[in-house]
Amino acid sequence: MLVIIAEMMAGTGGIGFLVIDMQRSFRSADMYAWIVILAVLGYALNALFVRVERRLIHWSYSQVD
Repeated sequence: MLVIIAEMMAGTGGIGFLVIDMQRSFRSADMYAWIVILAVLGYALNALFVRVERRLIHWSYSQVD
């Protein structure tokens, strides 16, 4: 999240820059498309990290499940 925000503030490339650039040029459909891509990417990365965490520290979750 911090990388995307940094790209929005001072970047000249990257997804954050593209979102701001689309906003500034009034290309709303493209801007929302990039936001949806960011949301899907964030969800997928979160799911991946949860699976890796459960696999690496499985003893921590055995009492909760």
